[in-house]
Amino acid sequence: MKKIDVPVKFPIPFAANAGAPYISDIPTSSQIGVNPGRASLNDGFVPVNMQPIDAGGIPPFGQDQNGILFRSTSWDRWFSAGGPLYYDSDFAIEANGYPADAVVRSRIVPGNLWMSTVDDNTSDPDAFGANWVSPPNVWGTGDIRGNIFPDDVPVGWVRARNGYTIGASGSLASFASPTTVFLYVKTWLKFSNSICPVTGGRGANPLADFNALKPIQVYDMAGAGMIGNEFTSGRLAGVPPIFGNVGTTGSMVGENFHANTLAENGPHDHNGTTTTETMNHTHTGGGSTTGMNQNNPHTHNYDQPSFSGFTARNDGGVGQFVAIANQIVTYTNIDHGHAYSFTTSIQGNGHQHLYNTSVSGSGQPHNNVFRCAITDWLQKL
Repeated sequence: MKKIDVPVKFPIPFAANAGAPYISDIPTSSQIGVNPGRASLNDGFVPVNMQPIDAGGIPPFGQDQNGILFRSTSWDRWFSAGGPLYYDSDFAIEANGYPADAVVRSRIVPGNLWMSTVDDNTSDPDAFGANWVSPPNVWGTGDIRGNIFPDDVPVGWVRARNGYTIGASGSLASFASPTTVFLYVKTWLKFSNSICPVTGGRGANPLADFNALKPIQVYDMAGAGMIGNEFTSGRLAGVPPIFGNVGTTGSMVGENFHANTLAENGPHDHNGTTTTETMNHTHTGGGSTTGMNQNNPHTHNYDQPSFSGFTARNDGGVGQFVAIANQIVTYTNIDHGHAYSFTTSIQGNGHQHLYNTSVSGSGQPHNNVFRCAITDWLQKL
């Protein structure tokens, strides 16, 4: 079959305008022994319809033929128009339930789909029946996506932001509608009242609060992005939690603004010394020595003196002379000093200076948000 091989559609069901006497609503149960010769979904056209009239047969009723063709072509027409399939409790009972992977639409939330996960499923998904889920290829209740078009909230979605509540019709919620029931219940069950508070406090269960017209705050995504659960990888170690933690899905972590702590400043030092500097210079000075005498041994170079009438000689004593006439002449020790002065040669003197820098920086919180598009976070009803 090719896509161009589209058969002619039924714009109206077969026998759509047949009058009541000429069309029958075909019953499900057998009509044998009830209405002789009449067709049913159980028997179709009964055996007596196949027998010759002269042998007691009853010809098929034209009303039955119109009836079965009307029912069949009515569904042909519905599918040709793209009509949706909704859960049908009567059909579920008569057909022994929906099979696994069957997909039906919700009658409550426009566009929502339910997929059966088991065979013989007779439960009602719109009544929180068991074994129904959102198909894996479509958005499900509670899913979040971004929208960059201002004031553009599609049917079946609500904003996920602060101060935005949902609830039943007649409640004072930001969005009050019966279509919010699935998101209301899921939010109530998955998040505590501190995260998604119920106006007036939580009661016994989510449906009780919904029916009591109590709004509930949706999950607040205002000013927040998304990041993957670290699952013990340690990749988000140190990220501060707002509530929950980095290893629990549904938690909120991080911050938009932050002032650096001392531990977050890179290692650095503002104290120190200058490098060694050399300055050429000299030193000058002067003074005199202290008194010197025989108690402080020292020597002097001297010229031997000459005296009138004799010749003096030194016999090796300290500070004394011996005359030729063998008379010892002793000179008194005299305390004395020596005057001196000096100038050094040019010297280079290495030296350093201590210093401190002045305080800088205010410590104000700074932006932690990377460049990004402002979007409306939307959550599926």
